[in-house]
Amino acid sequence: MLTEDAAGGQVVYFGHFAPLAQRVSVVGPFNGWRPNATPLTPVGDDWWHVALQLPPGEHCYRFWVEYSDPATGVWRRDPENPDVVESGYMEGHSVVEIQVKH
Repeated sequence: MLTEDAAGGQVVYFGHFAPLAQRVSVVGPFNGWRPNATPLTPVGDDWWHVALQLPPGEHCYRFWVEYSDPATGVWRRDPENPDVVESGYMEGHSVVEIQVKH
């Protein structure tokens, strides 16, 4: 879900369903692809959410999901978002595009 902000960007709500996860983060160029830089908050029923303000443009992202041992973390595409871009790896990245306001 996208909501407009006064600076021309938008607030993007990211959600991920991750049963048994200890931590979930959203990662992308907006945070240097650093796992745990932008953690999601558990909201119940195994769902995790976060809201980020993003500037206009195309933003690729993935989720980093950690279980009981951080060494078992895994990268996940957003199953709720059908939009995907090439990543250079076996699986593409999820992508959200923020339009420039006129």
